[in-house]
Amino acid sequence: MTAIQTAAVYQCAAILANNIGTLPLPVYERLEVGKRKATEHPLYKVLNRRANPWMTAATARMALMLHLALWNEAFAHIEWGNDGTVRALWPLLPNRTRTVAVGGQLFFDTTLPDGTVRRLRQDEVLHITGLTLNGVDGLRVIQQARETLGLLMAAEGYAARFFGSGANPGGVVTTDMPLTTEQKRQLAEDIAAQVKGLNKAHEILVLSNGAKFTPIGLSPANSQLVEVREFQIREVARFFNMPPHKLGLVEKGASYASIEQQQIAFLTETLRPWLVLIEQAINATMFSESEVDRYFVEHNVEGLLRGDTKSRYEAYHLALADGWLNRDEVREKENLNPIPGGAGQVFLVPLNMGPAQTPDEEPEGEPEPKADEQATRADTPDDDERALRAARQRQRLAHTWRRVLQDADERIVRREKADVLRKAREILGKRDAQTFEKWLDEFYLDHPKYIERQVLAILLAYAEAITGDVEAELGKELKMPPEMEQFAREYVEAFAKRHADSSLGQLKDVLRKALAEGRDPVEALEERLTEWEQTRPEKTARRESNRAANAFAKAAYAFAGVLAIRWNAVGDSCPYCQSLHGKVIDIHGGAFARKGVFQPFGADKPLTLYVTITHPPLHDGCDCYISRA
Repeated sequence: MTAIQTAAVYQCAAILANNIGTLPLPVYERLEVGKRKATEHPLYKVLNRRANPWMTAATARMALMLHLALWNEAFAHIEWGNDGTVRALWPLLPNRTRTVAVGGQLFFDTTLPDGTVRRLRQDEVLHITGLTLNGVDGLRVIQQARETLGLLMAAEGYAARFFGSGANPGGVVTTDMPLTTEQKRQLAEDIAAQVKGLNKAHEILVLSNGAKFTPIGLSPANSQLVEVREFQIREVARFFNMPPHKLGLVEKGASYASIEQQQIAFLTETLRPWLVLIEQAINATMFSESEVDRYFVEHNVEGLLRGDTKSRYEAYHLALADGWLNRDEVREKENLNPIPGGAGQVFLVPLNMGPAQTPDEEPEGEPEPKADEQATRADTPDDDERALRAARQRQRLAHTWRRVLQDADERIVRREKADVLRKAREILGKRDAQTFEKWLDEFYLDHPKYIERQVLAILLAYAEAITGDVEAELGKELKMPPEMEQFAREYVEAFAKRHADSSLGQLKDVLRKALAEGRDPVEALEERLTEWEQTRPEKTARRESNRAANAFAKAAYAFAGVLAIRWNAVGDSCPYCQSLHGKVIDIHGGAFARKGVFQPFGADKPLTLYVTITHPPLHDGCDCYISRA
């Protein structure tokens, strides 16, 4: 078509096709909270790797965007697999494809390269429409802009002839001698041979027989040729909603900062409408009925908004300091690999900040002592006060790290839910419970490694914080000895195994119970996994923040040479914990309570201990902490 031979039209269409066609277009799965990239979904490969055996994903998507830019409409044949997922996407030429309404249904007639016409159903075609009058057929941009384009092409043609004729486009040759028609033609050819063309501009013109040359052509400034062409280019840019600076028309006095703001405007005003149209068309057409509420696509436009290095790093610093990005997430944005060992997964929490509270809420941490408790504590010996102060400080540390652990466990549970449910639907849909149990065993054999990656850096940092707290309590410098780090790593391994074993046991019980009761096992598993997602992270974080604080403190005391430790029941504790308050044991081999039945004075019923208790917690919800004796 003639219009795209115009530089302004070509550039506008190319900018849209290149920017949008090469943007990442991930497939996401909706989660109860948030989303995750579904890289395993077949459509992910079609949209981001290879659209069909002949085209890469970028090539196909750039072609579709080029069609949208020039025709305001794009078509692509969807090749569905036997499993109901998209296997390939084939762009169709918009000038050879048209919509046809038959019997209240929409079809698409496309002319193939061999001249035959094929009719495609609506579910076989990805149809993206831009500005439209009837909701189906797009307004042809080139047709609407034909007068503007005609004037621009005329100006370009004139410019070509202007400069093709040299610096002076015309003039008059006069002579005193009478000339025949043939002599006039010959003289004109001689003059043209000397000066016509850019390579002969400004050459000296030699005439004979008294001939004189008088130029009458207008200069480019007088003809306003440059201004006319620039105005028409701006007119073309308006049709494509393209910022003029993208076509090289920069306003006088424009600064780098203003161009940066124009780039943001380019994204929000020029690209965003196209992005939304493309996403909605794909979401409505290229997912099966069972997937449409679960999966969706969304362009990743972050790369278009990247500022200079200094600005990006300052923004990352604020995000890290405020705790809503971790270092691995920042590194991913900079196209870098995660920090080995999971150290980049830690979310930093400002210690001088906490959750907002309503006026009638008690601040989290140490409760205010009751009136009768104040008198009791006033009479407490100095050693008891010192121990309680150390325990309360450890409690505050545990409350701070509890939030970080909860965030990590939320990621762990989300991954469990997504992986287990996906496999359950695949295997249990065929009523093959034995194969699913085998898969569960294999999954939870490997799952502890994932758990370790999520919490290792967090718990290593927690161990270092507890070591520093013990240093302050003892008044001596400990740093973090290699033995302490090794102890923390072993603790992480034990935690990961406890977490995975608990999950495996619960899911097997749910599966077997559902099968015995004749329930849908997938539905039963989803109920349990959803319950985990809502409640488990908080419970796990509360328990592990206490358990880890006491385990790390006990190890730090041992490395520092402390021989005895004391149990401190902080706040309003239960009868079981109150019975242990103030109890002192040998740090090497001593026990606060032995495995078996434990029912102290004042307890309504016995508490069964399945392990010997050498440090808190005694039970779920226990908020006790050790100190040196």
